[in-house]
Amino acid sequence: MVVLVVGVLAVMRLFPVGLDSERDAVGHTLAAQTAESLLQFYVLNLKNPAGNGANWTGLGLVLPTAKPGAGEPADWAVWDKVGNLTLWRSAGTPGFARIEQSIPGTDANDFFATCRVWRDAVVSWRFENGHWTEYPVPPADALGLNLEVSWPATIPRERRRAALYRIEVFRPE
Repeated sequence: MVVLVVGVLAVMRLFPVGLDSERDAVGHTLAAQTAESLLQFYVLNLKNPAGNGANWTGLGLVLPTAKPGAGEPADWAVWDKVGNLTLWRSAGTPGFARIEQSIPGTDANDFFATCRVWRDAVVSWRFENGHWTEYPVPPADALGLNLEVSWPATIPRERRRAALYRIEVFRPE
């Protein structure tokens, strides 16, 4: 009987660890989906031919060239809404966005993250004269978009989980 009780207690101690692992896995999956959604939103708008290049300047080149600082803006405005996914952006501070994935039919959300977006140079390589040469692509032609997703947005930033993502966007001709 004692052996049975000890065995059951040992197995029960694994439940919190398993639940924590599941929560982390779900969070990382939703963060990756969030990053993909937001980065593709930027790509589609940057390459929008109807903008005649205005989006490249007004959306891409206004992004900061370093990761936005620790403070977060308070001036959030809805940027886009598709189904149960709402994208917010800071009205006055470029480089900040929030994504909220709500649970249909409720006031609750499934995932709520703050995103920091910044740009940096895209570097290409050329094989010239028998060796590889680094070639920086001008920002007028290509942008490296970096994205940090931190969640949940309802707790202080230093206690959040975070993940980094990057995509390179080349301006259409």
